[in-house]
Amino acid sequence: MTKYHLEPWAIGRLIVIPFYCHVFFHFAIIEQVLITFAPINSFYEYLLKVWLQGGKREMKYRHMYDKSINGIIDKLVHMSRPNYLTYVAELKGDRVIHKMDHLACFLGGTLALGAYTHPDGLESITAQRQLKTGKQLAYTCYQMYARSKSGLSPEFVRFDKTIDDFAIGNAPYYILRPETVETLFILHHLTKDPVYREWGWEIFQAIEEHCKTDAGYAAIQNVDTMEQNNRMESFFLAETLKYLYLLQDDANDIDLLNTVSEMLVLTLIRALPPLLSHVRLDIALLY
Repeated sequence: MTKYHLEPWAIGRLIVIPFYCHVFFHFAIIEQVLITFAPINSFYEYLLKVWLQGGKREMKYRHMYDKSINGIIDKLVHMSRPNYLTYVAELKGDRVIHKMDHLACFLGGTLALGAYTHPDGLESITAQRQLKTGKQLAYTCYQMYARSKSGLSPEFVRFDKTIDDFAIGNAPYYILRPETVETLFILHHLTKDPVYREWGWEIFQAIEEHCKTDAGYAAIQNVDTMEQNNRMESFFLAETLKYLYLLQDDANDIDLLNTVSEMLVLTLIRALPPLLSHVRLDIALLY
């Protein structure tokens, strides 16, 4: 059992952040518990976005972000066989769990945004490492869709005990999650590579074919057998469709690199619409 004071710089000294910690003491106790991206992906996003929101002045958040990302790439990023797909594993104590959740697919876009805003510039070694890893993860997440019979991704895949890179685990359902298409939108926006738009269009077509109902869009119980489930998550409308639309839209004037601070502020204070009446709606909805 390891003890840390959970202050900003102390968090920065951790390589990666665990699922939970115990807090009924004067200090937090962090056990050797599961380190996974499924429940804590927002932590890594917010380290970067809080730094951007503050006009890149509070460097402690950028340092915390880079240290966390370096730890993730060094400790948790692996490659599959035989096709060398890059994926983010989980860690339980000293044991690596070769499993990647769909929720981890946010990381491709976050890494790209972090690379393009890196204090040392996009051409720096660190930024290029982050961007390369982000692109590789995006391809793996696309493969999680493309290799199923429906063209939709399961909740997670396992990269061990298989001869074909990965296999669907014991959560074969698809609940209309947004993380992959968010990453595709960010990468397309930053790199202008049309392949991300093509992948997004394939995902959209699969959603239209297998999820659409008379009243909305249903989750899928099994991405290979394609039975619908009478359930539609709110994030499908708030995020998944939004990013799919923006990915294909050439008419918007969104600029992630130059308006991200304004958009992030709106994320945090969207409960105050009277104060935001002067802000364009499409910018306000991006995050």
